[in-house]
Amino acid sequence: MSRGAEQDLVARAEPASVQTLAAGQSPRLLTPYGRRLRAFPRWAAIALGAGVALSIPSSPSGGSLSLFVAILGKTSAILGMCGMANWAEQRLYQGLLGARRVSRLLLTFFVPLIIGVLTPLVAALGAVAALVGDEGTVGLAILAGGGWMASAAVGTAIMVVIDVVISALIPDFRARVQTAVLSLLILTAAFAVAVYSLARMFGQTLQRVGPDLVPSDAAWSSGDGGLTASQVREILARPETADLIAVGMGLLVAMGALPAILSACGKLADGVMERLNPLADALGEVTSGRLDVRVEEGGSRDFVQIAQGFNRMAQSLTETMTDLDGRNRDLAEMNRATSRFVPFQFLELLDKRTLREIKRGDQIQLDISILFADIRGFTTMAERMGPAATFEFINRYLGHMEVEIHREQGFINEILGDGIMALFHEGADAALQAALGMLAAVDRFNETLAAEDQGPIGVGIGINSGPLMLGTIGGKDRLSCTVVGDPANLASRVEGMTKLYGAPLLISQGTYERLAEPARYRIREVDRVRAKGKEEPVAIYEVLDGECDAVKEQKLRTAQAFAEALADYRSGDFESAEQGFEACCVQAPDDASAALYVERCREHLVQGPPADWDGVTRLRVK
Repeated sequence: MSRGAEQDLVARAEPASVQTLAAGQSPRLLTPYGRRLRAFPRWAAIALGAGVALSIPSSPSGGSLSLFVAILGKTSAILGMCGMANWAEQRLYQGLLGARRVSRLLLTFFVPLIIGVLTPLVAALGAVAALVGDEGTVGLAILAGGGWMASAAVGTAIMVVIDVVISALIPDFRARVQTAVLSLLILTAAFAVAVYSLARMFGQTLQRVGPDLVPSDAAWSSGDGGLTASQVREILARPETADLIAVGMGLLVAMGALPAILSACGKLADGVMERLNPLADALGEVTSGRLDVRVEEGGSRDFVQIAQGFNRMAQSLTETMTDLDGRNRDLAEMNRATSRFVPFQFLELLDKRTLREIKRGDQIQLDISILFADIRGFTTMAERMGPAATFEFINRYLGHMEVEIHREQGFINEILGDGIMALFHEGADAALQAALGMLAAVDRFNETLAAEDQGPIGVGIGINSGPLMLGTIGGKDRLSCTVVGDPANLASRVEGMTKLYGAPLLISQGTYERLAEPARYRIREVDRVRAKGKEEPVAIYEVLDGECDAVKEQKLRTAQAFAEALADYRSGDFESAEQGFEACCVQAPDDASAALYVERCREHLVQGPPADWDGVTRLRVK
């Protein structure tokens, strides 16, 4: 199991990333006035520019096409200026949202008047543009935009008045909206009736005095036809003229009132969203895990209740998450502590997420490399150091060994005093690399011991690989996680053979055959053994890379001679084998295996080999 996978298993109990209120910290308050303003309508600027451009080259005398282009230009410029005027009025209203109610009420009365006065003055700039031949398009657009903005400001003023008055009288939001809409409809209807009545009165007055105001010699021409004074008097005298004038003026006034109506409706919606937007923002932040947020408890009774409910919910979530955070941290620490007794890799191999899922008898068959390591002569050392110093020494030693085992994705399954049993499911190469790293770590540890005036230690490591069962065994109340199978037993015996052959690192035939590239290592075969109760012999190999440089150089020099002497020994030619091993001892005086074979050869020359001699060493003990 990789270190990252182990960390992932620990992280399952880590608290989620939630931002809550720290002790003594004030919550972030979201108010209705921190809203982002609407973006400038670029389309309106483009339409205005296009309209002016279309108006410059156009001329009514150029035919119907030129007239169409001129009308299109003026229409585009008017629409663009009205769009920008609407945006400017909305910006102005947004700026007033943060003001007190009385200030908002006063300002909304004066804004339409100011706009109405400034619009004709600004429209005078159109005269400058007319000099370059835009036929008054700029001035007309400014007048239209100013009229739109003034009308919209009137609608805003009406809505502010309605809102201020109604909010002071009616606390219920639903009733406030209904009353505001009804008030707006009544005002619109009353305004329409008043305009129609005034227009009809004007038409009736025009009918009475209009004919007398028309000179007898007046005439109006239009194209191929025209109107005379008598015809104009006749038109003014007709009964339906007053109605037509009233309807026409009513339509013009209605068109002028359209921005006010739209603005009033928009401001009504803005008033609703003014309170809903902070709540929506706060909900979004809570959803993303930020609980240090509250909303302002203001507005109508309904909004106050909603804001209070949200704030209570956020406070409750903060308290819950703070408690859960502490519990999760305790659980994460418990998981880390548990992993020291039951490795997470063991759980992963059994496809379990937590210890709670482990049951007695859970097992899986795997092809694993098993490593046993033992400190040589540790019993004598322990007697000399005493119990307390022995515990401290073992912990220091295991700290060096554990790092190398984890580096190769292995894990320690059992600690047997000064002995280690480690498992590697990533392959034989991982186990062998870990063993070489452990021997290098022992050399570094010995340097530390030398600085402390302590003697060096020696370590023997044996590795075997093969299929075995990994799982849990035990009784009802006590379980142990372990491996069961002959490969584990043989691995322990291979470690014991390191003392016999004087080698720090031995591997079995099963491990050798599972190496991806055996040629990467300096390896020599030292024996073939038959375990007690087994029929098939197993080859044992010494990994020379685990020796110090001087001894490794000796054994590499005699590798060929050692292999030839070993072949003579297995064939029963003990005299030739003895000579070969003695020659190895001369060139490699630190080769304990060659010295062992010299003794064996002499024994067989004196006593004779067994009757069933096959060159295999029989292990008498398990």
